[in-house]
Amino acid sequence: MRVFTSHLAPVFTDELFHVLAGQAMAQGRGTALIDGHYDRGWLYTAAVAGLYRMDGMNGMGSVALARLPALLAGAVCPALLFLLVDRTAGRAAAIIAAALLTLDALSVEYSQFARFYTAQQLCVLGMVLVGHDALHRPLRQAVPRGLGALVLAILAIHFQVTSVVVVAAFAGFVMGEVLLRPSVRAWLWQKQRRWWVVTALILMLVVGLASVVALWPMLQTSDGWAEANRSNLRFYFDALLASWPVLWPLTGFLTLAALWCWPRVTILCVLLFATTFVVQSLGSMKTARYLLHVLPFLFALWAMGSVVALRALAAALRIMAERIHAERGTQDVATAPFTMAGFVISGLFISGLAISAMAILLPNPALATTLAATLRSVGPVLHNPAILLAEPDDPPWSTGSDALRATVPHDALLVSADVMRTARHLRAPQLSFRSDGDPPGSFFPVDQRTGLPRVGRPDSLELLIRCTRHGAILVPQSKWRTFAVSDAAAQTVERLTMRLPAPPGFRLYRWSHAPARMPGCATVTQALGK
Repeated sequence: MRVFTSHLAPVFTDELFHVLAGQAMAQGRGTALIDGHYDRGWLYTAAVAGLYRMDGMNGMGSVALARLPALLAGAVCPALLFLLVDRTAGRAAAIIAAALLTLDALSVEYSQFARFYTAQQLCVLGMVLVGHDALHRPLRQAVPRGLGALVLAILAIHFQVTSVVVVAAFAGFVMGEVLLRPSVRAWLWQKQRRWWVVTALILMLVVGLASVVALWPMLQTSDGWAEANRSNLRFYFDALLASWPVLWPLTGFLTLAALWCWPRVTILCVLLFATTFVVQSLGSMKTARYLLHVLPFLFALWAMGSVVALRALAAALRIMAERIHAERGTQDVATAPFTMAGFVISGLFISGLAISAMAILLPNPALATTLAATLRSVGPVLHNPAILLAEPDDPPWSTGSDALRATVPHDALLVSADVMRTARHLRAPQLSFRSDGDPPGSFFPVDQRTGLPRVGRPDSLELLIRCTRHGAILVPQSKWRTFAVSDAAAQTVERLTMRLPAPPGFRLYRWSHAPARMPGCATVTQALGK
């Protein structure tokens, strides 16, 4: 499913970080990105570079190739979830949990996204699967499995630093499991070792508090696109309610049902999901993908609770069948399913189960979106299988880049509000145009990822335009008068420059005059490196 619908997913800006850095790595330039370096999740960048090399440099800069590691990681995750739930709660719950993860629209979307989020999900699932297995092994077998879980935990944090929350939650579960074992408790609570336990608990508390203090500033910072939900504590609750309007409200009931039959694995899933849910809700940067790595544990809870509910329903129907046959004088319950009444009851059960499953699952957009996209892809893919390997659409750049190359002045200083796409489709700009996160009094701060100075405030914009001879400003229409290009910045551009004809979806402005000699021009010269 992930491969089948991947051609429908348009290019997203963040994908280009790994595309451009992977291209540089394949050419032997490390993680170079325009004038900077992009080291975040560099293992994913290395995988992209490896694919470019394997393709003989023919697919250099291909987004479709760069998505392949995410597709593979996303495809493996349902299998890992199946193994985890199958070992702890049985085959039926494992099938349901894996099916939910397979069909979940968010998981499918980020499997078709050249970024490290499905790799993070893969590492977290692997950590829990291997670490949980180690708890039930002899010491000789548990040690290598524990080390494997530790390596996967480090990789998860490498891909996304917020993974430290779920890693800490799992470490807490493992420690609780070990300390509650009678043999361990008996050994630790001997008189001479009690102080060891107290000291260890105090150290754990100190480390935990230090981690919270260290992570808190990061949790409280946000980019312009996230400002609208900065203080919205209900963001993730509402996002899950919108995606799963039937199953999300049933989470409490299904969790209690699962707790009745499989308390340990239920506590594990609740701890991993709830801890991350609460911490991310308290943070300032909120987007649905920040919960992607713990969604499998929510699906596991739903699956286990559903199996318990289905078992209760089946038991109730069996009791009904026994009563019917008792009234008819049939004592052999084993032959009940083969009588007319048994067939009727079985038919009603299967029909009711199918109707109930559709009524519960189909109204959830997270599933309906995936099924609809798959059905839409059937005809085009069968007609032309090559589209599965085609480059995804990148509107409006896919249609407008040729016209922009002919229109944007080649000798002009280029300022872009979409640096990554400008570098990919046209040429590397000299400045990035961003109005958000630019503190007053700070002129032309450098973006460490791209190495480009940033301009966005009206005063710095005016200084740049007046102190340089000629330049061009390129802004996608979707960013005009938004957090990226504020109203004040847009008014400054319109006042000091001349608008040029541009393809649909773009705004292009130019200035050309003798540079002014005024206070602050030295700052512009220094920022441009001239």
